[in-house]
Amino acid sequence: VPLPAEAWYPALRPAALEGLLAQASGAVEKVRANRDKARLEAATAERNVADATSGGNAESSPDKPPAFFDNFSRPRPDDWQIVSGEWLYEEGRLVQKAVGNFATIVSKKTHPTDFKARWKYRPLQPGTLRSIGFSYDYLDQGNSHDIYTHLTDQSQGVQAFHRQAGQQMYPPAGIVKADGLKIGDEIGVEIEVRGLNLTIWLNGQRKLDYVLPGRRAGGKFALWAHEGTVAFTELEIRELVPTLADLKNQQFAAIDAAALAEKKIATAEAELASIQARAAAETLRYAGETRMPQVAAKPAMLAASRAERAVAMAKSAEAVLLAEQHLARLNREQLDLKRAATAPPAALTEAESKLTTATKSLDDAQRAVEAADGTYAPLGEQFPTSSSGRRLALARWIANRQNPRTARVAVNHIWLRHFGRALAPTVADFGLNGQPPSHPELLDWLACELMDHGWRMKEIHRLIVLSAAYRRSSSGGAAAAANNAIDRENVYLWRMNSRRMEAEVMRDSVLATAGALDARLGGPEIAEAEGLTVPRRSLYFRATPNEKMKLLELFDAADPNACYRRRESVVPQQALALMNSSLAQDHSRALAERLANEVGAGDEPTNLAFILAAFETVLSRPPTEQETRSCQHFLQENSARLQQPNLTAMPAGGAAKRQAAADPRQRARENLLLVLYSHSDFVTIR
Repeated sequence: VPLPAEAWYPALRPAALEGLLAQASGAVEKVRANRDKARLEAATAERNVADATSGGNAESSPDKPPAFFDNFSRPRPDDWQIVSGEWLYEEGRLVQKAVGNFATIVSKKTHPTDFKARWKYRPLQPGTLRSIGFSYDYLDQGNSHDIYTHLTDQSQGVQAFHRQAGQQMYPPAGIVKADGLKIGDEIGVEIEVRGLNLTIWLNGQRKLDYVLPGRRAGGKFALWAHEGTVAFTELEIRELVPTLADLKNQQFAAIDAAALAEKKIATAEAELASIQARAAAETLRYAGETRMPQVAAKPAMLAASRAERAVAMAKSAEAVLLAEQHLARLNREQLDLKRAATAPPAALTEAESKLTTATKSLDDAQRAVEAADGTYAPLGEQFPTSSSGRRLALARWIANRQNPRTARVAVNHIWLRHFGRALAPTVADFGLNGQPPSHPELLDWLACELMDHGWRMKEIHRLIVLSAAYRRSSSGGAAAAANNAIDRENVYLWRMNSRRMEAEVMRDSVLATAGALDARLGGPEIAEAEGLTVPRRSLYFRATPNEKMKLLELFDAADPNACYRRRESVVPQQALALMNSSLAQDHSRALAERLANEVGAGDEPTNLAFILAAFETVLSRPPTEQETRSCQHFLQENSARLQQPNLTAMPAGGAAKRQAAADPRQRARENLLLVLYSHSDFVTIR
């Protein structure tokens, strides 16, 4: 059986093509925004250089006032957070008394990018390694840059090391011996961090000049002790004012970033043009009525081939620019005597080689565009263009008038969803081993109606909901007692069966009654964890055997592994879950505000208008006299209780996003609506 192009080439489907084009267009807009930002940063960097030059800041600038200072004379919980260990404030010192593994206290604020830090401390007697350290660019205990001194009975030293993704790296270039450190003596450490350059002073002596590996992430700072005890006495951090050399380097980097952003725009635009050209060519070759022989589509194919190769050329141009910028950066460093060691001749030779290779690749890409031959990559995955026809044959055999079981099973399921009970009770076993239908003639007639209307289920739904059987009351009326004596199980449909709302309907009803339900059709699946905050209909949330919305699961959500009869349960956890759910709390508050605005301020002592509106909105019926009196008593008592201090407006347990009303009377109305959401009539269909 030959298949249409959209079957074996899914990327040609209109929605798929629109998605590809939208994604490529979005990429163009994103890189344009990045280009504009890079231009602004380059202009700012240029002004900074001009201002520093005119202000006489030729080589250096004075340091700024301290960005952070602590002499540990008192606890400062707003500035520090204990991660591990036993940190105490004693006699104007911050003391770590327990010998352990990286006892750490971390700041709550981030440090400046370029800074000087100095700290003083005394290593104490208990301990073995007595490693006392300072972290910066601290993200967590597995990601930071660190400086520490160690003081054992055999050796002393200072070292720079790095923690990345939980791994600790101790580069040999970061290790320095330090003699003369003693237990109980005050030790002073000072560091300067400027970009990737780190300088360390120990007790006033310059000990290490070091270049950090890779990029810095920025972050907080921390103090720690490993296999030792310590008393910190002072910590100061100052932001470094950039020197003119730093500002010039920032200017060069900003100019390079702006130039690279221009190249990235060209690449993104080439990728968009490639998708457009390939989509046009593939549509001409394969799709619908416009399909034409390959010879006739040759011009479009050549255009698509050139457009695709233009993407490779644009990427090669990016690589050339990056190689040029890298080589220029090394040459600038070679001219800077202070940083000459960072760019040895070998690095320059390697950079020149990379530029030569990138330039050759660009030339090759240019020749490839000129030699376009009509070949190009497809827009997406392709599958066989024909089918054996076995699945179509099976489908035709299943949906065939000579096989009426299919229609009987279908209408039995439809009946079950409308009445809460199927005509043939064993919906999962419709054969001879199952229970016979209660109304076999009705089942057969509905099956014939389904087939006669072209297997369109909408006709059967309309037929059922307009029937007298479906529109009967669930109470049974005056004949209820007599009919109960004859047909207690309602086999003969003399009343409508009362049944519990499905879990998804219950959640959607909370949103709908509060006017918050998002009823838009279609869209991607949503993570089940967002079910309490995203107001989309429940059918759009992920539901797998391992990923279920907890609220729906308590109310017997659909089983992803079966599609027969849904399990129903009545357990106390359901009422507790709904009462404590942030979903019900948030929307009871929103609905209370809306109803109060509709019926007035509610100053009248009876609250009758509000109670009537609440019942009709949530339970779809007016209250009885007894319910009205109970609600009035609840509102009066709850309002009086909530006027007392230290009482909450809602039960604890839900992470509600909407704040409770400040007025105790309005908070009582919110509580009443929360109670109505937990009423059995709310979750029952009658």
